[in-house]
Amino acid sequence: ESGKGGYFKKATLTWTYEFLTKELNLPVSYASIFKGENDVPRDNESFGILKDLGIKDVREFAKKENFWGPTGRFGPCGPTVEYYADDTELWNLVFNEYLCSTEKNKIEKMKNPGVDTGMGLERLLMVLENKKNIYETELFFPLMKFLAARAVTFNLRLFRIIADHIKGAVFISGEGVKPSNLGQGYVLRR
Repeated sequence: ESGKGGYFKKATLTWTYEFLTKELNLPVSYASIFKGENDVPRDNESFGILKDLGIKDVREFAKKENFWGPTGRFGPCGPTVEYYADDTELWNLVFNEYLCSTEKNKIEKMKNPGVDTGMGLERLLMVLENKKNIYETELFFPLMKFLAARAVTFNLRLFRIIADHIKGAVFISGEGVKPSNLGQGYVLRR
């Protein structure tokens, strides 16, 4: 394949699909691809790979839903493929194969495309545990229960905000950041 590191769409889509369906034993309800728009064509390659993997329901969406970037006015960008379980997006794969150039005001193919991929831990856990939202999962539920037991009034929205902030603080602390009035320490302190 043509991506940096010797792999691109076929390997990436195959590995991620196999991880979801074979390792985690999750059904992929459907996948989505970029349908093409303006000066960027439909992602036919990903469509074909997904069909070869046995995904019967491949939906096509416009740039707004299935195209990433660039961040800012110019830079790498490309079509995305998303795997869904029911209507929950499990995995988003970005194929940075284009470069948006403001000087030329157009999108061109890159010589060395790349892959950017993200899978939401909370969403994955929600599907694995068959929960309605992330706050019912084992990651958040004990904290939500703790907050509810100690609150004067029940405020679900506020409990969710507090739980998210606690999770963020734990991750920042796990990286060795200490509360302070400077830089990362200030973010943790706030």
